Amino acid sequence: MTQIITSQHFLSDEIVEAKSAARDFRVLVSPVFQVEGEEFRVILDGNHSFAAALAAGVEPELVEATATDHDAIGHLTSGNVERFLEEMADDLGYIDAATRHFVW
Repeated sequence: MTQIITSQHFLSDEIVEAKSAARDFRVLVSPVFQVEGEEFRVILDGNHSFAAALAAGVEPELVEATATDHDAIGHLTSGNVERFLEEMADDLGYIDAATRHFVW
């Protein structure tokens, strides 16, 4: 099972409610990549939409990004997962987007 992770820790309840009311569950994610045998995707855009989908009890609409959508995807396509993760991370590290538990 592919784990969806994010480095965006803050979620606004107000924005999540608005996304839910608008049924905006579209989430831009990285292609699947592996770290130590586990599969991951990073949310590139749509953290609030992801949370809104979970709150509404529906599956988020995952849209896989390409290098055209986001420059950092080039690191993944060239096999440089570490560089991709460094570029996408903030100082707080990565959390599971669904459980909000720390991953790395």
